[in-house]
Amino acid sequence: MRAFVLPAARSTPVFAEVAAVPPADDEVTVRVEASSVNAFDLAVLDGRLRSLEHRYPVILGRDFAGVVTAAGAGVRRFAAGDRVFGMTARPYVGDGAFCEQLTVPAAAPDEATWMAALPDPIGMQDGGALATAAVAAVRAVTAMRPRPGWAALVVGASGGVGSYAVQLLARAGARVTAVTRTERGAAHLRDLGVHDVLTEAPAGRDLRYDVVLHLGGEVRRAAGCVVPGGRLVSLLHAGPADAGRPDVDVRSVLGRPDLGVLNDLAQDVAAGRLAVPRTDTFAFADLPAALRAVRAGTPGKVSVRMGKP
Repeated sequence: MRAFVLPAARSTPVFAEVAAVPPADDEVTVRVEASSVNAFDLAVLDGRLRSLEHRYPVILGRDFAGVVTAAGAGVRRFAAGDRVFGMTARPYVGDGAFCEQLTVPAAAPDEATWMAALPDPIGMQDGGALATAAVAAVRAVTAMRPRPGWAALVVGASGGVGSYAVQLLARAGARVTAVTRTERGAAHLRDLGVHDVLTEAPAGRDLRYDVVLHLGGEVRRAAGCVVPGGRLVSLLHAGPADAGRPDVDVRSVLGRPDLGVLNDLAQDVAAGRLAVPRTDTFAFADLPAALRAVRAGTPGKVSVRMGKP
């Protein structure tokens, strides 16, 4: 099958033929119809995830949506023909989603499940731009514990995670302020319903926000915006010492999915309660251009239409 791979460390990604692996008893094979670019992909390309095992050639990509084509004997939740979405779930970097078909663990307990059914109202392109960023946003907003009327600041808001987070915070009743560095990002956030958009985080100790989500920029600057006793949540591995605010509850979270979160996200999208913030779509053959677009700051989610390149 065709895949977009990193042949070796510090190499240039290329399209290549790789062997398709049949599903084990606890796995399914998914024909990948859509994917999207995430910061994780850029981190792999840039060599910033060397602490994780890499199995070369590394197939890049994390999100997927598609159709189950085969199921192992031990799989009960999925069957051939099911529409599904999710994110790759291996404990190493290597078996990604930028390929024609993907083998996915599918017999794990609910709390360890990284794939769910994709409801019919959701198109494949939206399904392929949903899991990674939206799950991270759910985990972050849950850790923020916003209350109606609270002032919430999202720093680095125009990317995929931020685009979902501003919607979730607004649904929780928070008064959302978003920070982005570009006018295109600002326009994108306004399209998502954010009225208060800044081009940089407030300087100094502008203690106006009950909760802050740190997705980019200097964590100390973001922490300087939190009221005493407030909370700062970071997806960039920032801890209390990094923030320099002993009077602020600082938490670092990970975007690990489970079946309940994935199902809730799918139902919210299907019902129109949550918008998938896709802003551009590229063909599989144009994946290098999609990666360049994300590096250049394209806001929201950059989607990839899979198929033979």
